[in-house]
Amino acid sequence: EAVDQTTLAIVAVPAPGVSVSDLEQAIEQEVTRIREGAIDTADVQRARQKMRARAIRMRNGTMPAAQVVGAALSTGATLEEMNTWPDRIGAVTGADVRVEAKAILRDEGSVTGVLVPKQE
Repeated sequence: EAVDQTTLAIVAVPAPGVSVSDLEQAIEQEVTRIREGAIDTADVQRARQKMRARAIRMRNGTMPAAQVVGAALSTGATLEEMNTWPDRIGAVTGADVRVEAKAILRDEGSVTGVLVPKQE
């Protein structure tokens, strides 16, 4: 649904007793681990399965299917690309994820925001 790279959002809420600072540090450690190539094969497989299942479910209803087709065609995709997407996503490997992680997870493109309740 995009012509070029879009954004990747990592959203986290600290558990009771965990500081925002500790949460930010844990997220940064995980991003660094992934950027350096520590990709869990089971995680990749699970993500592939979820994405393929979602793509197939979207074909079952008329409204979701029409929205997906419209979004894809408006950004330059073809019907053939849409039809083969579940198979193509199913072929993604941990090595593919490593390459993309290095390209996307860059410190210079990172922004962190912390939402806090309004003090009255």
